[in-house]
Amino acid sequence: MGYVIGFLAGAVWGVLGACLNHFILGRALRGGDRKVLGANLLRALVDLLLLAAVVLARNVLPFRYEMALAGTVSALGMMGIYFAFRTASGRDDKKEE
Repeated sequence: MGYVIGFLAGAVWGVLGACLNHFILGRALRGGDRKVLGANLLRALVDLLLLAAVVLARNVLPFRYEMALAGTVSALGMMGIYFAFRTASGRDDKKEE
């Protein structure tokens, strides 16, 4: 059961991070090419910090941290793909009009 709880907790952590990444990219897309380049660096830093937080908290987590890492990586990847398709289809732009 610790495996499942760890994976789900990591998935929630990864979804929160992916939402933050999408917010950063959305703000940068309103700027220019230079802002997008900076946003990509910031997004990579967010990913690194999310994973580092799980590793550094491994001694205090009440579940398997390995599964939390797997859940975080899985959620970041899946939500990144979802947000990429959503941005490419223009659904994000329609909300602002």
